[in-house]
Amino acid sequence: MRKIFTLLFIGLSASIYAQTNLVGNANFENGDDSWINSGAVSRTIVTPGHDSNQAFQIEGEVNKGAQINGLEINVPVEAYEVSFWAKGKAGEIAKFKVLFSDNKSVLVKGTFAETDVWEFFKYTYEQTEVKTISKFILQCGSGTAAAPMTFVADDLFYGVSATGVDPVEPVTPDYTNFPFTEDFESADYTINDELAKQNATDGEMDMWPTTNPQVFDRFWRGDNTTEYLATVDADAASGSKAMKIAITTLEGADFRFRTVNIPVGTYTVSFKAKTDASGVGVAKLGFVENSAEWSALTASYATYSGTAEVVANPSSGVTRLILFYTADKTVTGTQSYNIWIDDITIEEGTATSIEKVTSDIVFYPNPMQSELRIKTDAKVNKVEVFSLTGQKVASDYTGSKQVNVAGLSKGVYIVSVEADGQTIRKKVTKQ
Repeated sequence: MRKIFTLLFIGLSASIYAQTNLVGNANFENGDDSWINSGAVSRTIVTPGHDSNQAFQIEGEVNKGAQINGLEINVPVEAYEVSFWAKGKAGEIAKFKVLFSDNKSVLVKGTFAETDVWEFFKYTYEQTEVKTISKFILQCGSGTAAAPMTFVADDLFYGVSATGVDPVEPVTPDYTNFPFTEDFESADYTINDELAKQNATDGEMDMWPTTNPQVFDRFWRGDNTTEYLATVDADAASGSKAMKIAITTLEGADFRFRTVNIPVGTYTVSFKAKTDASGVGVAKLGFVENSAEWSALTASYATYSGTAEVVANPSSGVTRLILFYTADKTVTGTQSYNIWIDDITIEEGTATSIEKVTSDIVFYPNPMQSELRIKTDAKVNKVEVFSLTGQKVASDYTGSKQVNVAGLSKGVYIVSVEADGQTIRKKVTKQ
């Protein structure tokens, strides 16, 4: 009887484990069963594996590899782990990605510290809505067509995290000397230089040119902006140069400026901007995603300001400031208008780590739904809610120690509370 019970228990445990790890044939003991080519030069089953008989070797250029597709695996709201074992050449990168039916994905990316030594790469995150897995993908994170990279992967895992979401420490800031003003007067900027662009002929170029000091490093479009050109222009608010954004074929817009890593904390940001006659009543700019808080530009330079929160990215620890500048009009055919931006100033407030949270302030309910309440004996002066990219998404605080979050999408947010002269921040989830 004891033997029968033991066998039943072992069988049940194996069943539970199979349900926990949603990656089929995760240790490649069935060869490359279900895995198909996704641009790799070669795919080979090799021996031995990490802790089993076999592993999967992939050779290819960056973003090429192998995949399991045609999946329809529903995964509920929970904390998840994406992980794998791999070995390759020191300095090269391997990736394991989970793609969902909405074309969004999560991935763990590992840079090899040593050559031909098994290394473990893991990423945990909080999933805030039910999703459906469509693909598992193994990819090269380095390599070119002329010089492809090779790595070996084994023991893939995607499932509920046994440890919840692992904390990620902020990276070391790349720039700390604030206040900083980008006035485009640096010798690195030359009139008519292209800073960023998107069009049908050239595609997209969104990396900011090297400047000294390097604070802004990227300017890019949202999903719906189809064509624009950002250049250095002589029509400046002050000095001799500014940024000009020529907007042509457009379906909505979402232009973003991104800085290098800067210290975690609150920042005051201001800039000067204007539009031409075609943009008056059309072009709007703002610091947040809420269109109700955007400002309509005029034909003369005016100053606009707001606050932004820099937090550590939960997956990578990067601490970049991302500012939204949004043009709020569909332009078709030969219609076009221009926006000029100058004198972008970033001033640092009191830097406070996300982890610096006093025990006498409680945020509830968490997860939140239509409203978030604050339990504390302290005097609360201000409550703001920020996205993980640092954009303020809610600040409807009435003084009753609660804030309306009904309009927010499902996801993870940072709540910032100013109470008794101290700023306290904490992660919350919206369901």
